[in-house]
Amino acid sequence: MIKRIGTIITSVSMGAVAQILLKIGMNSVGQISIGLELINAVFNPYVFIGLITYFLSAMIWIMALSKTDVSYAYPFASLAYVIVTILGYLILNETINTTRIIGVSVIILGVYVVSKSK
Repeated sequence: MIKRIGTIITSVSMGAVAQILLKIGMNSVGQISIGLELINAVFNPYVFIGLITYFLSAMIWIMALSKTDVSYAYPFASLAYVIVTILGYLILNETINTTRIIGVSVIILGVYVVSKSK
């Protein structure tokens, strides 16, 4: 069971890191629309590494799903909100207000309850 949760958490964490990398890259690229701008944005180093990280995260997620029920694994995916919120604060200097803290706490509690269901 611990190994399954470890695989799930690894995938979710990598997905969250990918989001931060994508945001850092897009902060330097700026606003884009569909077309050549989008293709150029993909080749920003942060965006490119973020996409690769996302792909690896999906591969690990597939491994996790091969070992456990999706109804057990999927609620753990919500931990990405928690990780992204924390990384956004630490790396991107985003603000975290009381409402976000409450929301993140509810997510953590929900994942804890689901983790006890197996």
